[in-house]
Amino acid sequence: MIKQPIVTPAPTSSVTKGKVALLCTKATLLQVAAGGISKDYEVKETLSYSPYMQVRKVVHIPSGETRVVKIIDKSSLLPTAMTSGRALREVEVLKRLESPSIVRLFEVFEDKFRFYLIEEAFQGQDFLQFVSESGNLVRNHLKSVIKQLLASISYIHTQGIVLTTLHFSGISLLSVPEGVLIKLTDFQSAVFTEEIGKIAFPKGNSLYSAPETATGRWGPEADLWSCGLVLHTLLFGSPPRFQSPGNGLILGNTGELEEGLREMLLGLLETAVGGRWTAARALGCPWMADSASVFAVSEPRLQETMQEMKTFRSAYKLKDAIFTFLSFHVLSNTDSQCLQEVFLSLDTNGDSKVSREELLRYFQTHCIGANPMHEVADLLSQVDVDGSGFIDYSEFLRASMNRRKYASQEYLQVAFRRFDVDGCGKISAKDLETVLGSGNEETEAFVHAIIAEADFNKDGEIDFTEFMTVALRKF
Repeated sequence: MIKQPIVTPAPTSSVTKGKVALLCTKATLLQVAAGGISKDYEVKETLSYSPYMQVRKVVHIPSGETRVVKIIDKSSLLPTAMTSGRALREVEVLKRLESPSIVRLFEVFEDKFRFYLIEEAFQGQDFLQFVSESGNLVRNHLKSVIKQLLASISYIHTQGIVLTTLHFSGISLLSVPEGVLIKLTDFQSAVFTEEIGKIAFPKGNSLYSAPETATGRWGPEADLWSCGLVLHTLLFGSPPRFQSPGNGLILGNTGELEEGLREMLLGLLETAVGGRWTAARALGCPWMADSASVFAVSEPRLQETMQEMKTFRSAYKLKDAIFTFLSFHVLSNTDSQCLQEVFLSLDTNGDSKVSREELLRYFQTHCIGANPMHEVADLLSQVDVDGSGFIDYSEFLRASMNRRKYASQEYLQVAFRRFDVDGCGKISAKDLETVLGSGNEETEAFVHAIIAEADFNKDGEIDFTEFMTVALRKF
């Protein structure tokens, strides 16, 4: 058993809170590693193959979790697949996104000829297959499903990203006891908003492409057209059909739909960009404003997750960094799915974050005898690391994951290896600067603070015992 030294947390300052606290994020830790796929993975059977890419099942040896690897042939990549900085755009997009309805990217490797993207093995079905086989189930949870989709699109847009084309094959659905979960899995055509107008619209099936793309002028509104196609398919079992060129779409019998739903469908499939509904308008429309749109989970699961959040303490920057890494790198598929469901149930307005008001509503309803205002203030002070006033999904995962399970020696060794860049058995300031990116005062201050709070023997480095000590501290 490790003896834990008595250490006083560093006082809150401009170095420990706010912008500097965000230096160690998923995007920071998820760097492309050279040398091909890691020895941490056992490569299994091929799941799909094309001249551009093959997808194979892999097992992450340290955790035993099944994942998938997308092996992308560099020679087949179009110039538009790369950013101006010669990075694979799909990777840069996924590094920026952390949402319950977006596929998780764990690691990225590359060699001379290929990229290897290690992603979540989501156990759902292809969208069209699920709809054809589970039509009644989808219709029973229609509001929840379309709300998850619109919330995801809205979140993606707030991150400065446009999908451009949301193919049905890039949407997976999974039936769970509480409803239907949605997961977006295809980001090959996604672009950053600042790139719009500089690169050509990706070629593909015209059905999925909004009308304005034919003119070369397009933007985030194109994604809402795709949402309209998805909603139509959920309602009628198939997408709308084109009439002769220039004469619009042939829709299902919209006269049978309730007024609010019909209005939303026509709003999303509006050919004029200026009149097309935004995700925010769709999420806020009266048709969405009832309990049927809320994803509900059992009270015991809610309480268990909330207890983890209430006992989370982020006084140590290294501890934050460790659990940030564990939350996206080793969190099991089962635990991730459970937390996805809880997050969706707390996020009642579907904006992909848990607000002060939503937390207050939970405590007023479920915590009889407690002071809801105090409970919410305490929770936000610990979990809301960036001081935004709400809990985003990455903050939620870090605070809600089962720390007794994931703070084991085996998992912490995986995390330690990520920070011990040179593999010498100790984490130096140089290692941390390599992970975080050096060259500015904020990074230097952050690295210095991490070393100071964990280097108990004052040798200028952090060994594994010190690393575990900080990870296991309750406060």
